[in-house]
Amino acid sequence: MKGTRLIILILSILLLTISSGLLFYKNLFLLESPTTGGKVDFEELRYTDLQINASAAMLRKNLSADSTLLESEVSRIKELMNIVTDVNKSTPELSNSITKIRLYFDKKIRDLDNFQTGLIELKKAVDALNPAYNELNRNKIKFSLDNRDFYRECVVDALFYISLSNKDNEARLSEDKKILGQILSFAKAPNPYIQKFSVYIDIILKRTKEIDHLTENFNKDISINNELMIVGKYYKESQDAKVHDGEVFLSMIFGAIVLYLIAVVVILRKLT
Repeated sequence: MKGTRLIILILSILLLTISSGLLFYKNLFLLESPTTGGKVDFEELRYTDLQINASAAMLRKNLSADSTLLESEVSRIKELMNIVTDVNKSTPELSNSITKIRLYFDKKIRDLDNFQTGLIELKKAVDALNPAYNELNRNKIKFSLDNRDFYRECVVDALFYISLSNKDNEARLSEDKKILGQILSFAKAPNPYIQKFSVYIDIILKRTKEIDHLTENFNKDISINNELMIVGKYYKESQDAKVHDGEVFLSMIFGAIVLYLIAVVVILRKLT
């Protein structure tokens, strides 16, 4: 009876020692291995960035105020950035790359806020332009230039500029704006209907230019491609290292089991 108890005690102490040693190693492994706070696919980060560009271009083309898709893509970028910036910045190169990526997306998110604000204002001005022209007609406010209805020409030029914002269309609308300014300045008292019409023309001219500039920059800016490659390469290497360490840990478990079984056999032979 005493011999059996002694065997059980020795085996229990051996098992406890092996388990404690493996747990200690595992804790060291988790502390020392590079962590990212979660798994991130850097191709997804790049792809989502391209999706944002496409969504912004589609919103601009359709003058749509429904930015649900764009907002969901921006939210995903923020989630991925929280993971990327949590990477263990073990080298100056990696730290610089992560900083550049963060600055790039911080700026892009600010630009997207400006883009959405500008798009909403532009759409309101476009929707209000024809009603403002009709108000001018109802109040018999007319102005002819080269035997053409100047205010109707302003509406046409504005719509042309929105649909195709090239230099020629911009120049025509800018000239219309200048003439509207002269009409208002020559009057004894500024006409509120002409003032309102002029404000819409000004918004269309200003906001269209700003929005097109932003969307163009979204598609042209490739400044972080190299940084994404650097961080992606580091992340892959760190994941491979964790897999290797995990395989080592698993091998140690199997080794410990084999050692434990051998010890059980040796002890049983000696004590029985």
